[in-house]
Amino acid sequence: MDSISKSFTHYKNGVGIEKDINLKSLRKTYITWVHQVMQKETGLLTSHSTAKVLESYYIDPQILSVVERGAVEIKIFGQNSSL
Repeated sequence: MDSISKSFTHYKNGVGIEKDINLKSLRKTYITWVHQVMQKETGLLTSHSTAKVLESYYIDPQILSVVERGAVEIKIFGQNSSL
């Protein structure tokens, strides 16, 4: 796993990303986005023993608030309309 983290950092630096992120950040963001769709079933994908572990260490409420705001504010086809 250490070589994967080093590779992630190498490519992050190579493309000029200066923000302090690492592979753990990417994993947390991914699991948070998956959780937005899968809810309590997220543990089936991540293999975590309980929802408490996911909520305590892997679900980022700051990311969720951005996702939720985007879902309300982003309009792909102009005005919101009923389907």
